[in-house]
Amino acid sequence: MHLQKILVVFLFTKSHFEALIDLIGKIPSVGSHIQKPFVEFLEKQKAKYHQTGGASNAEDGSLIQYCYGLLVIGMISYFLLSIVNSMARQNATRSQDNKSK
Repeated sequence: MHLQKILVVFLFTKSHFEALIDLIGKIPSVGSHIQKPFVEFLEKQKAKYHQTGGASNAEDGSLIQYCYGLLVIGMISYFLLSIVNSMARQNATRSQDNKSK
């Protein structure tokens, strides 16, 4: 657990983020277009987590948060659908076995 904390702190230092932003900017033909929204996102996250005082920032969720929520709902729906499908197959197999006897 402590190694994980050290790794997170090390990777998310300002110098590493600046190096990452520079690398993103060097991507041919799309780097400069991606770099600006990425910097804005990082600034917003930094302001969100470094705010002073007890008041929390009650902004609307970001696009990433919305997409992640949809992904989780989709995965849960797929899981439930697979359970229902498996039960239906077992029931169909059982009923065919009973008819053949």
